[in-house]
This record gives sequence, C-alpha cells and structure tokens, in this order.
Amino acid sequence: MADQLSLGPKRTLDEMLMRLDQDIRKFRIDFERFFSGNLPMPPEQLRIMVQNQIKELRTVHMKAVAHRFRYNSLEAKFNALLVLFNRRLREFELGNKTRRPAEASGPDHNPLKGIVIDDQPSVTAVQALFNGLYSDSDGSAKADFGKFQTYLNKQAAQIRDKTGCTEVSFRVASDKGKLKLKAKPVKPATG
Repeated sequence: MADQLSLGPKRTLDEMLMRLDQDIRKFRIDFERFFSGNLPMPPEQLRIMVQNQIKELRTVHMKAVAHRFRYNSLEAKFNALLVLFNRRLREFELGNKTRRPAEASGPDHNPLKGIVIDDQPSVTAVQALFNGLYSDSDGSAKADFGKFQTYLNKQAAQIRDKTGCTEVSFRVASDKGKLKLKAKPVKPATG
C-alpha cells in the first residue's frame, strides 16, 4: 500500500489525483468563461495552482500502473489545454480583441449545438463530436477515434437511406448525467 501513503495532511494519492482532475476541469471552464466574456481576467492563479499540483505529484513514487497512467493522462490533458489556451490568448492580445475563438480555420464545430455530417464528413467535424463525447473521461473509457468515425459514418448513412435526406446533424446531449450522441436528419433547403 505504498501508493496509498499519506501525502501532506491526510491526503492519499487517489485524492490528490482526483483533486488535480477537478482543478483541470475548472481551469478549462474558467478559461472558456474568460473567452466568452464572463470572467474579466484569465484564470492565472488556477493555472499556477494546477502546475504546482503536477510538480508535487511528479515527485511522488507511484508503484501502481493505474496511478501512473492516470497522472500521465491528466498531465497530458492539462498540457494540451495550455497549448490551446495560450494560442487563443496570444491571438486575443495581438489584435483579435474578440473573446471568441478564431473562425478563420473553418466552420464552427460545436458538438453541443450540432454538427452537420454529409456523405464525406470532415475530420475536424468528426473530431469535434468525438472530443465532445469523450473529452471528460478519466481515461477509463475505451474510446477509439477510428471506430467512432466508422460508427458515425454508418449511422449517418442509415439515417440518410431511411429518410432520404442528404445531411444529418449530430449533437452531444446529456441524458441522466451521461453524454449521448443524438442524430437528426437535415431537410434540404427548398426554393
């Protein structure tokens, strides 16, 4: 039970990893709030706190593979968020004073509002749906992007065949606390 040794004032390794996960989620939410205009300043103190937690956990000897895997997953998730938010912050500071993400890279893919898929969906659209559905998992979900892409294409083809539509709108919805993928045929514009 060396992995469960008491770190700090009665905190186990599991508790520290759970706290790190919660703080990373809060960091992501606060940064999104900043870019939407709901926070006046970026969450720098929270970023520093999470970085300090990661440094502290880096010094802990983790014998259990599950603990090392969870720690590495959380560190990678935080680093990916830092890259994304630093880029968005740099764009904001260099002249794009709107607090919305830059849309020059293509259409806005919001998995909560819905993403329209045709017979040749873009990888960014499929990736946005995949991230919306699986991004908050703690690493225990066995999600494979390739399998998800195949599943999505198959579902879209079945809906198109059944309804005669050319496009299908997919969105991520929460149902009883679980994220699910919802699909709706898109009627072609008439006129």
